[in-house]
Amino acid sequence: MALNSTNPVFKRVESEVDAHYVEGQEVKTATFNGVLIKTGILFLVALAAGALFVFLANQLIMQSEVNGSFLAVVVATVIVSPLIAFVSCLIGTFSVKAAPTCAIIYSIFEGVFLGTLCALLEMVYSGIFLVAMTSLFMIFGITLLMYSIKAVRVTKKFYRFMLISLFGILGVSLTTFLISFIPGLDVFDANSGLIWVLIIVDAFMVFYGAMMLIMDFDRASNIQEMNAPKKYEWQVSLGMMLTIVWLLVYILRILVRILAVVGRKK
Repeated sequence: MALNSTNPVFKRVESEVDAHYVEGQEVKTATFNGVLIKTGILFLVALAAGALFVFLANQLIMQSEVNGSFLAVVVATVIVSPLIAFVSCLIGTFSVKAAPTCAIIYSIFEGVFLGTLCALLEMVYSGIFLVAMTSLFMIFGITLLMYSIKAVRVTKKFYRFMLISLFGILGVSLTTFLISFIPGLDVFDANSGLIWVLIIVDAFMVFYGAMMLIMDFDRASNIQEMNAPKKYEWQVSLGMMLTIVWLLVYILRILVRILAVVGRKK
């Protein structure tokens, strides 16, 4: 039977599971491995979408078929992609029925945006994408191992730490934004000592993302323990994919800042 939960999302899962028991229907239930497999599928979709978009754009550029309209389409696609990804993620988070479709749409458009971003960074810092992906896989593997051996447990204290950290992140982000308006002070300048403060902040963001991954693993375990319908795997996978994107973005930010400092020292 389902577990008692104070989480409104899991409350809804529990009620649906109980309804299936009452109706006497045999339903395929969600599994932890099922969530990981679906997350892997979404990740591959994002990689394929990003690679295909960058490849087609490069081919057209090399063939000198670039004009104002083409560049406008490329720029518009890159700008609109995160917005479409955000809306699809929002819908998929609140609608279990729409979660599979929204998860695929989110992965495609997020892949287009990140693929373009990585392609542009590769022009300046060769090899940065490979380093970022390697770091991402290492973090995912380490956090999965830590959760599997119960080295880290998701408790009330864990949730309290994540909530306090979130407010801290918002505070630091607001402070950085306000400091950027101070005349003559460029917090993003590699020659500024503040660059190391930003590197430390980004490093904490990566750590926070790793902790969010552990929470995602815990959600996957919870829906398995509650014998939730298999369709809930897509919703949890979407959340896990969102965390993976968070991690990749902040890993890239750290690498760019460090490479900027190293470049200055050379």
